[in-house]
Amino acid sequence: MRADSPSNTMPTSSHPRPSLTFHSPRVSKHRIRRWASALTVVLPVLLAVAGWILVRQAQGQASDDTASQTTSVREPEWRAAARDVDGARTALRALQDLETVPTAGLTYGEYTERIAAAKAQVEPYTESVGGLRDVKAEMRAALGLYAFAGAAWDAKIRRVYSEGRFAEDPRLRLCPAVLYAVEESRARPHLSRTLVREIAVIANVPSLWECAATRTETLAAHIPL
Repeated sequence: MRADSPSNTMPTSSHPRPSLTFHSPRVSKHRIRRWASALTVVLPVLLAVAGWILVRQAQGQASDDTASQTTSVREPEWRAAARDVDGARTALRALQDLETVPTAGLTYGEYTERIAAAKAQVEPYTESVGGLRDVKAEMRAALGLYAFAGAAWDAKIRRVYSEGRFAEDPRLRLCPAVLYAVEESRARPHLSRTLVREIAVIANVPSLWECAATRTETLAAHIPL
């Protein structure tokens, strides 16, 4: 019996070959609905976060632009504020010089010269635009009281009493002590109440000086020299 010659073909097997076919997994409709529901919740949140980030970036850029512009604007504002403080100091020193009037032994002529010199220092500041309005108002009040006291002093020297000239002057309300003395004045024999009120103002010139000095001291407590 002749032996079979070797074969160049692969040996065959009587067992069936395993199938190599792959099947894609099936996704249930329930799972798809869950994913869609999750997207409807998450997507708006992501969009909101992205929008917030964009807004913050825009605001940051705007802040940087504003800061650069403000830096260039503040310098002249600070210069104006410095000039305002310098003017306030000059005016305050002029008012403080008037505090020595009651004890200086001045004549009326010398007093008027002192008032004129103080006005030349105070009014340029108090009449300027802007600045510390409350300070300016208080300085006008103090200077007004010194001028009012001078007018009353002049009337006392000349013995000229005009009915209603002093008792109705608005500056009288800047000095409550003298205003009280005027309001409490009563008519006397041969003297009308109006004239008595005038005399009450003229007799209280030192009190007018004291009211002016008190206002100046209040200013000095708020304005560093």
